[in-house]
Formats: sequence, structure tokens, C-alpha cells
Amino acid sequence: MSRQLDLLITNGLVFDGSGRPGYRADVGVRGDEIVLVGRAGDVPAARTVDAAGKVVCPGFVDIHGHSDYLLLMDPSCDSKITQGITTDVGGNCGLSPGPFSDVWYVDWWVDNPRNFHSVPIAEGRDILREHGLELDWQDLGGFFDRLDGAGLGPNYAGLVGHYVLRSTAYGEPGTQPARPATRDEIGKMKDLVRQAMEQGARGVSCAFHHTDPELDVSQEEFRELGRVVAEYDGIFAFHLRSYTDLLLSSVREAIELADTVGVRTTVSHLMADGKEYWGKLSYALDKIAVARAQGVPIWTDVMLTLQARNYMSGGLLTMMPDAAVAAAGDDWAGYFADGGRVAETAEAIRKGGANRWYKARFNPSSYWPLWDEMLRVIRSPRQPEFEGLMLYDVSRLLGCDSYEAMCHLLRINDGDADTILERSDEGDIVDVLQHPMSMVGTDGSPVLPIRSPRPPNPRLYASYPMLFGHYVRELDALRFEDAVMKSTSIPAQFLGLRDRGELRPGYKADIVVMDAAQVRGHQHLTARPKDYHEYSEGVTHVAVNGQLVVDGGELTANRPGQVLRLR
Repeated sequence: MSRQLDLLITNGLVFDGSGRPGYRADVGVRGDEIVLVGRAGDVPAARTVDAAGKVVCPGFVDIHGHSDYLLLMDPSCDSKITQGITTDVGGNCGLSPGPFSDVWYVDWWVDNPRNFHSVPIAEGRDILREHGLELDWQDLGGFFDRLDGAGLGPNYAGLVGHYVLRSTAYGEPGTQPARPATRDEIGKMKDLVRQAMEQGARGVSCAFHHTDPELDVSQEEFRELGRVVAEYDGIFAFHLRSYTDLLLSSVREAIELADTVGVRTTVSHLMADGKEYWGKLSYALDKIAVARAQGVPIWTDVMLTLQARNYMSGGLLTMMPDAAVAAAGDDWAGYFADGGRVAETAEAIRKGGANRWYKARFNPSSYWPLWDEMLRVIRSPRQPEFEGLMLYDVSRLLGCDSYEAMCHLLRINDGDADTILERSDEGDIVDVLQHPMSMVGTDGSPVLPIRSPRPPNPRLYASYPMLFGHYVRELDALRFEDAVMKSTSIPAQFLGLRDRGELRPGYKADIVVMDAAQVRGHQHLTARPKDYHEYSEGVTHVAVNGQLVVDGGELTANRPGQVLRLR
């Protein structure tokens, strides 16, 4: 061990990802591998990081990400690496950057009213050019090759999405037909899955909610695709058919897929979506626990904020009819000075319908019966006593209904007011975190390329700082070593990464150093990000494949990330 190390991390409290409690040790790296976990003695090193008073653990594996195309526009992925993510798993929720043929599937982040639709491939290329991206590949192999040349901050592992498989197999522009897939179309999808797995995809993901929860996909269709994935020892990321009234039957469907096909399956971002369903997750988790005890290969992952969407939904202006927004301009106090306009606008919201932000069926005021007990006021500078209250409580203080209360908040603050939609319950999040086979994911992506004027969800910058700062340190909901496992070895083993997720000799040197007493994230962001330092604290050093991408809390120029293809 007298040969010089490239990187030596000394004096830290090591949580190695195995579930073992922390212990004092040094971690030595040569090239892209860990070669020492123990006492380094007088072994020389090109670079030494003194981790006294800090924790050293494996790099975090974001099991549920949506970076994909965005990595080509922001390959450093600052929002992820600065919180300790060293491996980013994309292609989730049925969305992936391939394969395509005659049509292209419009992804979630695209600034286009036809998200979650298929468009002719030429139109898809034009849409991406408007975002500064050239669609010069047709399958995941081509996309992975593009990433290889991009200079990535984190590693990337990709799944192939069911929405995209269906879109390509159907070959029809528009929303996916409600009819079930024909045998020929299922055969095409199976061929596409096999091609994607041969090119290095790690498995398949699916989703429903973005287009229509009642999309006619049979369990047998998923089983057919799952059998192909199982041939390659891949995974299936199962977005539930329902996170509301059909939550339990949807969880059972995921369990049955894992059981009958034998494919490792995770229930994607398990949550009870809406206040009337909060507390129901305990029954779903019981089902998963029973299945695990019977040998079913079923896992689940969880998001760590109450707001589900990547860009803060439920903002006051996003709830207003388009006509009111256009007429008011920047003068909401003047617009609502006429009391008749308050009643008129409130009635338009009450009737529901679409605007530029929401499709009709997903408008919060019509989708969730208790929507006004989920909409929290986060800004009201002229009446700050409203901040922190739910809209329903504000309406009672103002002596009006909740629809009118939104208008009054804008009137009182002359438009300088805001709300966010809290779709999850913190008690539910804790319940999922405490399940032995749960994993942590961000459901997030790079932030800078996205054009949304709404603030990003804090978990895009700080899921793991929130895990260790809020859920471990403040709530004492998990032991530190268990939180490390849920972020490292459990997702690495689920994904089939045999040389990542733990600190041990021979493993790849994906490493995080953080101050456990200081690490934290913020609950609410009120503006587009200007500097990542505003959004998480305490992660001081991050190494990807042995190279520091965060050094002393600052980004470096290193871009050592790799595409982790299935081999």
C-alpha cells in the first residue's frame, strides 16, 4: 500500500453503505477505485481531504430521476451533484429519450402545450431545436453514445419508458389511443425492449397519470414486457395506476407483476395523492411487507417533499383563468378593486376547466375535493399573518369561500402573493422511509435548461440534504446508517450495480463527505435559482469515479460521469 494514492479522505466517520454504524476510518482512492477503507498510516496521496468532524459515505444513487435529454443541455447537473448524487437513474415514469421511428413522444419538460402526446418525428426535431437540442438519434444506444461525449458530472443509468414504447409501436400522432394494444403491437414493444436492453438499458418504466389514468393497458401487456426485462436481469419501475382511490389495488398490481414474472420491481414514488387519502399508505406498505416475506422481489421509492411536481404547482397565478391574467397584467389590486370581478373570477375557477397551466381534469380545484386544505400560502407580504396557513383557513378569516380568497390574496398584495400545493403528508413520507426496502429518489432533473417561470421544487436541489437534515437529524425518523443504505447500497443492488453503493476496496470511488450537523435543504423556493448554494448546505465534497466534482462546497471543472450500461 506504499504506492501513492490519488485521493485520500482522512479522519472521517465512515458509514460504508452496508448498514453498519459509523466508524473511524480513512478512505483511499487510486484511479476510479477505492483501494483502502481503514487506517492509511503514512501512505502518500496526491490530494488529501481532511474529513474531521464530518461523515464519509458512498455517493447517492437517485433511483428515480428525469434528467435524460436535459443532461445534454446541462451535463454537469449541478443541482444533483451538489447534493451528493453520483448516479442518476433516468427513463422513469414511462418517459425515455428513445426509441423513436415515425413519431416522437413529447417529454414532460418541453415548453409545448402537447406534452405527453406523440407528434410526427420531423415536428419533434423542430420542437427540440427550439430548446437548443438536435435529435440525431433514434434509440437508447444512440442517446447513450451522445451522453458519452457530453462530459457528465454524475453517472447515468437509463430505463426505457412504456409511453415511448407504445407511441413508437402504435406510430400514431396525438394522445395514445384508449384501445388495448394488439398482439402485433405488443410484439413490437417486446422487440424494442429487447433492443434497448441489448444497448444497455437497465429495465422498463411505466406510468398512467400524465395522459389518462384509465389508459387501457392490461396487466398482461406489462407481464409480456416484464418477461423480456427478466431475461436480462433488469428492473421494472412501476408508476401506479392510481395514487388515490385505487391505491391499494394498484399496489397489488405491482406486486403481482413482480411475483408472476420474477422481475425486480419498484413502486415508483409511493404516495397517497390528496388529503382524503393520507394515512392510507400504511395498508399499502403492509401489502409490500407481506409480499417481501413471501420472496416477491418488490421495492418502493419515495420523494421527500410534500409538493409532488418538479416545478411548484398550485401557485395563485396558475389557478387564475387565462382571461383574468391577461386583463389584470401587473395591476391585480386595480383589477379586483371592482368587487364584481372577484365574484366573476371566482365563479370561473369554481366551474373548473383548463388554462395554460392545467388540463381541465388536473386543475387542483376540481381534481381534489379538499384542494383548499392542501393549498398553503407561502407569500403574503401585506398581510403576513396569512403565510403558512392553508387557503381554507384564509377564506374563513376573510369571510368568503376559497375561490374568492385566492382573488383577495392577489388584490391585497397587488399580485405579490403565492401558494403551493401540498399533495403528500409528512407522516406518510416517514412511513415509507421506515419500510426496510424503500429507496430515496428526487423525481428530478437538471434545473437550468427548463423554461418554467415557477420556482423549482426544493427536492431538485436538496432531497438528500433534507433526508439527513430533516428526517434523520430533526425528526429522528431513521438511523443515519439506514438513511445511507436507502440512498446507496439498496438502490445500487436493486439496479444491479455490483461495484457501487458501498465503500469497500474494489468498488468504484463514488464518495460523499458531509457535515451531518449542518446538512439541510429548504422547504420552499420562491424564485428561479441563481446559485445552488441557496438551496442546500452541508455537502462539502463529492467524488465521481475518483474525481472531485464538488470540492470544499464548490463545483470543480471535472466531469467524470459515465453511462452505466447493463452488461
